[in-house]
Amino acid sequence: GGRMPCLRQARALGRRKGMVNGCHASPEAYKPAGAAQARKGRCPAFGRRGLRGKGKARRMGVMRPGTCTGTAPQAGQKKEGAAVRLDKFTAKALGLSRSEARAAIRAGQIWMDGAVCRAPDARVPEGAAVSHAGRLLCAKEFVYIMLDKPKGVVSAAEDERDTTVVDLVRGEYPRRSLFPAGRLDKTSTGFVLLTDDGPFAHDILAPGRHVEKVYSVLLDTPLTQEMISGFEAGVCLADGSRMLPALARPGAQGPCSAEVVLRQGVYHQIKRMFGVYGAGVRELRRTAIGGLALDAALGPGGFRELSPAEVARILGG
Repeated sequence: GGRMPCLRQARALGRRKGMVNGCHASPEAYKPAGAAQARKGRCPAFGRRGLRGKGKARRMGVMRPGTCTGTAPQAGQKKEGAAVRLDKFTAKALGLSRSEARAAIRAGQIWMDGAVCRAPDARVPEGAAVSHAGRLLCAKEFVYIMLDKPKGVVSAAEDERDTTVVDLVRGEYPRRSLFPAGRLDKTSTGFVLLTDDGPFAHDILAPGRHVEKVYSVLLDTPLTQEMISGFEAGVCLADGSRMLPALARPGAQGPCSAEVVLRQGVYHQIKRMFGVYGAGVRELRRTAIGGLALDAALGPGGFRELSPAEVARILGG
């Protein structure tokens, strides 16, 4: 016989397949958003001659039978913002490419809520338990990494000649577009924060936020009261630019050591500030950013992810 109107066609296909995301579903789950038009034989999702394509059908609240979407959409229901595709979730959680994630899913390596899910386009509802090899996965939108930068490593995402801070963690985060939120000189050491969260990095570096950075400094001459007072007043550099008031106090490594707290970031700032008083900087190590101190257990080149509470402490939360 002739072609069925698209609404009847969708219902018939639903009864024949009877499955959505591996679960039995009512044929009403396939009812399109444009039901009034469907009754006239002109469905905006399927068209006069049948299915137009999954993308169009998704936008109109209708799914091609047999596709995996997590839950069957209802008539007029909008796509959930919180639910992401399983292949995207898996790729982000395991650091895989999207094609590698799809292969792992089809191979039955990914479980969702206690059952194997082999559909890469399955939707992962908020709060769903997704696991791989018995380990729960967490697809974080952004990562925040504390790194203890050693000497000789440059604070950059890429460099043609030298090892970068991102190179030190790339093996653990191959698919992340990481960058350092702030810099340390090649010869300096200590706390470098790596992230892929641009707005967060901007908040740390923005002059108006005045996020404090703490440094341990070893000078070639003893720290003097003149230096301490000058830092408190705001040092005027050799080029005439005046720095914001800073804190300089005696360090724990003898008379030539100091602890410096800055609230701004200027190129070679500490070296230039001490240079005004004829003092040279022999060693410089960043020990804290905001309210978060560098983890002493890391050691040179060591790194770890920060907890949400630690991230909040950086901005004073």
